[in-house]
Amino acid sequence: MMTTFGMLQRAHAAGLNLVISHEDTYWNDRDDTKDLTDNPLYKLKTEYILKNNMVVWRDHDHMHSMKPDYTVVGELRAAGIKSGEDAVMAPRIRTIRRPRWAS
Repeated sequence: MMTTFGMLQRAHAAGLNLVISHEDTYWNDRDDTKDLTDNPLYKLKTEYILKNNMVVWRDHDHMHSMKPDYTVVGELRAAGIKSGEDAVMAPRIRTIRRPRWAS
């Protein structure tokens, strides 16, 4: 979901150099780094990626354009909801009720 430094390390330790992330690498929507050049974590992540010939591919907008939106489907399934065939990224309220058999 996110390109954390720990995730980069785990990928590299597993012999991987391509990381597919949903969210941005550098904490803002467009990965604009002009104001981060003095940030120690920005430097650490960037140097680590370059040193280990890693590629970070951000797959954000494409995932949200899919029908169903697989990020929403994953969240629903993590909450124990099996449906989601029509899931889209949109503000809405979902009511999660306790199953009758669990009462």
